[in-house]
Amino acid sequence: MENQGLLMLDRALELAEQEMAAVQNEAYEDAIELSRERGEMTNQAWNFFSSDVRDEYRSRLLELKNIHQLLKKIATEAHDKVEASLQQSKQERRRMRGYQSCVTHALQ
Repeated sequence: MENQGLLMLDRALELAEQEMAAVQNEAYEDAIELSRERGEMTNQAWNFFSSDVRDEYRSRLLELKNIHQLLKKIATEAHDKVEASLQQSKQERRRMRGYQSCVTHALQ
């Protein structure tokens, strides 16, 4: 029978893949929930650690680390994209207010 902790780490890897897809699809609320679940699953896996599965734990944890680094990069890019969109929206609002002000003055 496979170690319960290894099964939990496998599930954490699945959650990380789903999280990556959620971020790429701009489903940020889903990504946040998946990230939380992934963290819990990884933490719980330590309760089942035993030295006879050390290498398997190490392998899965390294894989999780690599996926986490990629997720961090993708999330940073998504954050930058949202921030740029918000900045553009603010500029558009200012432009519209200026236009409205000019029209109001022209009609007086």
